[in-house]
Amino acid sequence: MNTSGTDHITNNTNSIGLWGSLHTLELLKGIGRETAAEVRFVGSSDPAVAKQLGDFFALEPADDLRNGTTPSDEFNLVVGDPEFSPSLLQGARSFLSLEPSVLVTSDSTTSVVLGTFTQSPGFRSLEQVLPDFGPISSVHFTGHCSEGQGTLHGRLHDAFCVIHALLGTPEMIDAMLVGPTDVQSNQPGRHHADSVSDDLPGITGYLSALVRCVPRATATLSVSDQLDWQRCLRIMGPSGILDVMENTITWCRPDGTMLDVGEALSDPFAFHCASLATQIVDSMKGSQNTAQPDQIESIMACCEAARLSCRTRAPESPDKVRDLLGRT
Repeated sequence: MNTSGTDHITNNTNSIGLWGSLHTLELLKGIGRETAAEVRFVGSSDPAVAKQLGDFFALEPADDLRNGTTPSDEFNLVVGDPEFSPSLLQGARSFLSLEPSVLVTSDSTTSVVLGTFTQSPGFRSLEQVLPDFGPISSVHFTGHCSEGQGTLHGRLHDAFCVIHALLGTPEMIDAMLVGPTDVQSNQPGRHHADSVSDDLPGITGYLSALVRCVPRATATLSVSDQLDWQRCLRIMGPSGILDVMENTITWCRPDGTMLDVGEALSDPFAFHCASLATQIVDSMKGSQNTAQPDQIESIMACCEAARLSCRTRAPESPDKVRDLLGRT
């Protein structure tokens, strides 16, 4: 970790600023431990989180982006705040996002989220063997994080990035959310559905979904913000089973023959932080991961369709959700 305790943030395109929240506090600390860049600015709209970041990085923290930065500060801003809005930035400052945006209208700002599972070394290895694996029949993604490591919206976005990359935009999503304090009860399902947040940043707990894709493929997902960090993917098809981890893959043929055997990580979250730190530096060098606006908006619409399905207790179409929001 490379930090500077100076009060003035000098121009340095190889330096970064970190803006976070309680949801991403441990993630930002992990990036700080691993990054080769110089951390020259930290802050949060939550004064307690700002102080923790300031203490950890030995910097004077900011609790207001509008007062804490100026357009002449040439550091790269890394944002890990679900409530962040680009309108808080002074001037035309660009930023790197660790948390997904919310699709609100057709004019909404969209950005690529760094650190998704599709950007991990394990998924990159998967892309190399998929042509040999052939048709995909079923996909299951698991994504967990705990307080400080990210949000449930982030894990849901992660899941749909994977599904979109492998199977395209889903036709229908049937989801259910169990809150962090929900218990087995005799109350009707509507009682629990009505407690689902009205927006994606507010969802929390354990969310599972059955996803129907065209022409004939299924996907399931299990995501939570109540468990320690874990992300893994299982792909099934006529050629067997591919298990994808953060760092590697394992391929088992239908007859049980192992073609590739990956080694599990002892600390997946530390590995994720290191990978994310590398992605940030690469982005600063101009090699940021890019995606078409239509692709980003399709993934956002999938997340919103899943949230809506938790409320309606019925399958929802991402295309219909996207069309509806596009008309607002």
